[in-house]
Amino acid sequence: RSELILKVIGLDVIPLGPYLVPEGSTEKIEAEVFIDPNGEPFQITWTDPNNFTLAEPGQVLEITPEDDGIYTIIATSGRCTESAEIAVEVLFELDMTKIFSPNEDGANDFWYIGDIDQFPNAEVNVFNRWGDMVYRAQPYNNDWDGRDNQGRKLPMATYYYVIKLNDNNRKPVTGSVTIKY
Repeated sequence: RSELILKVIGLDVIPLGPYLVPEGSTEKIEAEVFIDPNGEPFQITWTDPNNFTLAEPGQVLEITPEDDGIYTIIATSGRCTESAEIAVEVLFELDMTKIFSPNEDGANDFWYIGDIDQFPNAEVNVFNRWGDMVYRAQPYNNDWDGRDNQGRKLPMATYYYVIKLNDNNRKPVTGSVTIKY
């Protein structure tokens, strides 16, 4: 659990962002209030990415976002109002194996990507160390057995992947996977 603290000085709101939130986590965004000694008291309210005023007006906001979006903090005092936007980006992580052993022994014979079924249009591209594409699948059904697209068994090595989830809100996922026999 982490905190993002916004500073509200008088009625000047100092925005920060983008704020990165791990998927499924609840995060606290707090407005730190510095009252101008000559100013009037003010109220803090928040709106969510759908422009709804949140039920928790005040200085602290707890969010569990599912998608990227803009949260707005609004400071009001008398007839004066100031606001700032806070960009929240949800960090999505696929749970996948880093090593698999496609030796047909019935254990770890396929490269498993958890939750890939949530993205039926996902495109998985795998490259060798020279940058040559050796495997491509769309959709990916957790069925890569270490063979290239021509059906040839690939050598034991580390390969690099780019997974395009083809979801407007998600960036491609990149990393490496090792075939070990």
